[in-house]
Amino acid sequence: RRTIRTDQEKETNVLLNFIENRRTSIRIVARNLKLSRSYVHAVLKKYNFKPFRDNLVQALHEGDTDRRLMFCHWLRVNYRNNIDFLKKILRSDESCFSNCGIENRHNMHTWSDVNPHTTRDRGFQRRFTVNVWCGIIGTKIIGPFFFHGYLNVDDL
Repeated sequence: RRTIRTDQEKETNVLLNFIENRRTSIRIVARNLKLSRSYVHAVLKKYNFKPFRDNLVQALHEGDTDRRLMFCHWLRVNYRNNIDFLKKILRSDESCFSNCGIENRHNMHTWSDVNPHTTRDRGFQRRFTVNVWCGIIGTKIIGPFFFHGYLNVDDL
């Protein structure tokens, strides 16, 4: 394995590029600074920068946090009053499929010397064309059910 020599000014420029835009790529920085990709990668490795992947999370709307906290409080109160309360709750989830495809997380990196625990908002259901719903209540599975088109509060 060959050793790549670096100099301080070039290293500083590489690091500044990744600090200013942690979502940039080795290829872009190498092209902008007129350096080789292997040189840029060696600098990142020297300073313990790693490519951390984002966690995809559901985007929240205004007021969602307060509603979720109110639900948690309501659930705790009811559970204290009836230990079997959770067995009577229908837990459900849906999976959405669209013709837009699946995001390629392989190229979604945030470069840093420590894990920044970054997240990236995902799209909303109004883009999807097929929804699959399934639920669990107690020990019973309900579904799956398939819904074509949109699945939102307006369809109720």
